[in-house]
Formats: sequence, structure tokens, C-alpha cells
Amino acid sequence: MAYFEREIKTDEIGGVNFNARLALEVIDEIITDIYLPFRGAEGYDTERAVLVAAPHVPHRENDAEHSWNVDITGQVLYDVRHDIGLEFPENFDINKASVLCAGHDLIEIESGDVEAMTPDPSVIALKSLRERIAARNLSEKHPNLRGVMQRWQEYERKDTPEAQYISDVDKILACRMIFIDGGKKWHEWNGYQTGREDMVTRIRAKLLTDMGHKLFDELEKDIDANPEVFPYSEMRERVHQLVIDIPGLAEAEL
Repeated sequence: MAYFEREIKTDEIGGVNFNARLALEVIDEIITDIYLPFRGAEGYDTERAVLVAAPHVPHRENDAEHSWNVDITGQVLYDVRHDIGLEFPENFDINKASVLCAGHDLIEIESGDVEAMTPDPSVIALKSLRERIAARNLSEKHPNLRGVMQRWQEYERKDTPEAQYISDVDKILACRMIFIDGGKKWHEWNGYQTGREDMVTRIRAKLLTDMGHKLFDELEKDIDANPEVFPYSEMRERVHQLVIDIPGLAEAEL
């Protein structure tokens, strides 16, 4: 017996003009061309530098897991805002924030994950270009994603409270997961180890809200008490050559 008895109203969502076969084709496209690549299917580099739930899951999270984690964390912090004294603008829309979060890293299907702490200047210098080209490619290859790509652009502009909130939750959550893991997988990532000074400088520069900075203040206290996670060590000197190897670059309107 069902826990809840409810009247079934099949005409409220659907309608006489609903083309279920066409809808299934859209769903198939999302599963095969969006979700599975986002999930890290063969040939797609969407694996990130942190563990899913250290130390219980011995693999790094992919973009799909990361986006879900940021989304749920953002929702819960909003739900308990009164308990933790977290204030939001009067017109803040948590549902909009959740929608922005769902696709905030979707372009990495095309661009791959551009790791925030990489010491390679060529990667840093080309990040925006790679992502712009990836967004264009996704929009052209998958017209059904154009609305999602427009929301990605809104997230990237960071000019709304919802986008700023999700962006800061994104940054804090990644750092906290690395801390919980004790930095083990972080130190193995791409064969280098990021020094504390560099990590703090880069993350601080990306934070956009009072909430983000205060959370990072507390995270820094924990990092100071556990220096093995982000050691005070200079990055090894490396010689990098600026290499541009981006599919679609030659055709891009720069």
C-alpha cells in the first residue's frame, strides 16, 4: 500500500501534443553524449584532484560527482542558514543557484578539467580560451544544450548572488575534501605538490563572498594545525613551454 494516496492528474504534465519518442531521443542524447562523458567515460578527462569521500572511496571524484556534491552542500547550507547565522540577499533564489551548479563544469566534457592549482603557466594562460571554445563546441554539437550553456555563461560572469554563492561553495568544498584526505591524493596529482602559500593566494583571489572568506579563515586555521596537508614548501622549478593544442582553436573567433 502506498504511503501517500494522491490523485493522478496525467494532463498536468504532458499534454496531447507531447512527443514522447522525441523526448526519449533527447534523453538518450543526454545520457550518451553528456552524462557519461561528464561521469568520466573512456576518452574523457573529467577526473578531479580530490577524493570522493576520503578515505572511504579510493578514487578521485569526477565532474558529475563534484557538481552533485557542490549542489547538495549549497542547498544544505541554505537550509540551515538560520542555525549558522548565514545571511542571504532578500531576492536570493536557491533553486536558481542549484540550476547554475548543475552545469557549472559541463564544458569540461570538451576542455577537460583545468586544475586550479596547476603550476604550468600554459594551462593557466589558456584556461579561459579552452573553456570558451568548449562552450561553443558543445552549443554547436548539441543545440538542446544552448540554454544550459547560457546558464554556464551566467555562472562564469559571477555577477549574481546565486553564481557567487555556488562559486564559493565550489572552492571551499574542494579545499576541505583535500584537507579531510590529509592531502594524500593531492600530493600525487600530476606528480607535484602545491605549497601552502600558493594555494592560499590562489583560492583567496577566487572567493567572492563574505561567507567564502570566513569559511576559508577557519580552513586556514585547520591547515596551520596540520601543515603536512599543504606544506610550507616552494614549488620545484619547472621549465614550461607555452603549447597551444586545443581542438577548434584555428577556427575560433578570437
